[in-house]
Amino acid sequence: MKNSLAPESPALFGLSVLSSPASNRKVIEGTQIKKEATVTEVITGIILLLFSLTLFVVMTFLCKFVMVKFHLSAFEITYSFCAPLVPISLIGVKFIAPKSVDVLEIPKNMFWPLVGRCITGFLTDLILFLAFTYTSYSKAFAINKTESLFSPFIAYFALGEAVRAVDILGIIISFGGMLLML
Repeated sequence: MKNSLAPESPALFGLSVLSSPASNRKVIEGTQIKKEATVTEVITGIILLLFSLTLFVVMTFLCKFVMVKFHLSAFEITYSFCAPLVPISLIGVKFIAPKSVDVLEIPKNMFWPLVGRCITGFLTDLILFLAFTYTSYSKAFAINKTESLFSPFIAYFALGEAVRAVDILGIIISFGGMLLML
């Protein structure tokens, strides 16, 4: 059976990205990624992002607080931070995930991207906690959050997402504001 989808970009982490001319969607090995979102989806995404960011700020503040109060090293706080995540993740999988989806079944083509995600996530936290050792919380966190300045360009090259002129203007303004904090 011939596949009507033509390759659009090279494989990323072993996943081939395909584009269907009949729709405005990209397909990554059977998973659809929308190019355009509805207003409701955008608002929901922004609300969830703000909630996630708030929780991340609280988490990193508590890590810095514990490091200072109890004189823990970055390695000790990283272990203390990562150890409780396993049971919390399993609880989330059991009670939050849709019942019709087996979230523990990992397709073979997704194994290495997930391993990469785990390694980079762990290293990101470890490096952030190391930064807390050498600089103030606000400076380390401000520099850490510059990831959002680079994400649109990574998404452009890796996923083919559009980066508009207004996005670039926002990135420049954000970067300038971050420089003022330092």
